[in-house]
Amino acid sequence: MAKKTGPYVGVTGYMHQLEVVKSMGCVPEGSKRRLMVGVLMSSKTLVGLTNKWPGRYPKKEAVAGIFVDDPRALNLIHYNTVNPDTFSEQLEAIAEIAGPHLDGFQLNLVWPDADGINEYRQHHPNHFIVLQIGKHAMEALENDPRRVANRVSEYGTSIDAVLVDSSGGVGRPFTEFDERLLRWIRDNCGSWMGIGIAGGLGPQTLHNLDALIPHFPELSIDAEAQLRTQMPEDALSWGVVRPYLEDAFPLLEGKKLPGLRSYANDGSYGFEEHVKRYGSGDNMLRTERLAQPRALKEGDVLATGDHVLSSPRVGGNGTVFVHLSGGTDGHWIGLPARIPVALLTKEDGAPDAL
Repeated sequence: MAKKTGPYVGVTGYMHQLEVVKSMGCVPEGSKRRLMVGVLMSSKTLVGLTNKWPGRYPKKEAVAGIFVDDPRALNLIHYNTVNPDTFSEQLEAIAEIAGPHLDGFQLNLVWPDADGINEYRQHHPNHFIVLQIGKHAMEALENDPRRVANRVSEYGTSIDAVLVDSSGGVGRPFTEFDERLLRWIRDNCGSWMGIGIAGGLGPQTLHNLDALIPHFPELSIDAEAQLRTQMPEDALSWGVVRPYLEDAFPLLEGKKLPGLRSYANDGSYGFEEHVKRYGSGDNMLRTERLAQPRALKEGDVLATGDHVLSSPRVGGNGTVFVHLSGGTDGHWIGLPARIPVALLTKEDGAPDAL
C-alpha cells in the first residue's frame, strides 16, 4: 500500500468509528488535505490500564475499530510513554493492536532517539511519522528556536513532519514563539519536512491562523481540547467538530470566510416566542414559510430557488452572512439580522427548476 502523507486537518481524541465517519463527510471533494484521525494511546493504555483521560484514550482493544479504510483519512496513533528507552518496541506492539488501517504515529515524546525511529521504519517504511515539539521539548533547549530547529534537522528523513504544540492538548492558544519556531523549522530543515501547528484551535479560533496561512501553503493543523465537552464527560462534541472541519479546510486553502460562526440556528422559535423576545436582538424567528437569517440552516431553499449551503455567519452592525448556491463554491451575501427571508414550501407549487 502506498504511503499516505500530509498536509492534513487533524482531530485528536476519537473514541468511536461513527465519529470518524461523520467527520469524513466534512472533507471537501478534491481537497489536498487529509483528515488526520488522531487516536490517543499511552504506555498505560498499552498494557490495559486506564489513565487520567478516560474520555480521550480508548481501550487498546477498541483502537483498530476506530480507524476507517479511506484514502482521505490519515490514521495516526498519538503516543506518549514513561519508558522512552524502549519506545520502538512499544510502537511495534501498537502496530499489531491498531490493525491494517493504521497509517503511522505522532510521537508525543521529548526528543526520542532517531535510531529507535529508524528501527521501527525498517519494518514499516510506509508509516507516516510526526514528531510533536511540545512544551517540554522546547524547554529542554531553553526555548531557543534556532536550537530547536537545528535539533529537528538532525532527525533528517527519519521523520516526515513536525507538529509545534506547546499546548499539549489542554487548549492553550499557540504563541508568537510557536510561530517563530515554525519559520525556523521551515527555513532550516529539508523540503520533505511537513510542518504543522496546534494549540487552542477550534471553530472560534481558526482566525489565529490568518498570519500563517499565506506563508505556509502546506500547513497542517490539529485540534483536541477545544472540540470536547466539559469534564468529566470530556467527549468529542459533533456540534463543535463539524464547524471546525467545515471552516478549516477552505481557510487553509486560502479562501476567505466572512464574519464568525453562528451557533444559534438550532435555537429558533415561532411567532409566539418572537413577540416575547422582540427587541432582544436574538433574531431567531423561524416558521415553515420564513426565517430570520440567523435561523437559516444548511439545506434550506429560499423562495427564489437559492439553496443555503452552510450555516450562517455573524458580522458586525447586525449583519448576517448567508452562503447561497451559485458559482463553484456558492457566494456569500450580507443580510440584516432582523429581516426575515421567504422559504420555499411544497404548497408554493414552484416549478421543478427551483
